[in-house]
Amino acid sequence: MSGNEDVINMLRAETEANRAKWQARAPEVRAAARDARMAKDTWRQMSGLKLVFHEMASPGLRPFATGFGVCLLGAVAMQCSFSNEMKEKSLYWSTFHAKKH
Repeated sequence: MSGNEDVINMLRAETEANRAKWQARAPEVRAAARDARMAKDTWRQMSGLKLVFHEMASPGLRPFATGFGVCLLGAVAMQCSFSNEMKEKSLYWSTFHAKKH
């Protein structure tokens, strides 16, 4: 059991040392550090397009973002080229989207 007691005593001493450091630090300095942390716009505080553009700029997500963009442009191009004749011939379009008179 002495091994556990040594670890516990070491952690208690470390906790006391950290507590003493924080108490010695002025409240104004702590408030300034907190305000500096809160002023940064982290990904957790972002939403919408700002978050999307932030994630697209990430090096690990660039290939995914590029592929997503290509697929999105392809889908928009196909939708724009979908003529009225094609709509009439489409079973899906005529079943769910055609105006029924």
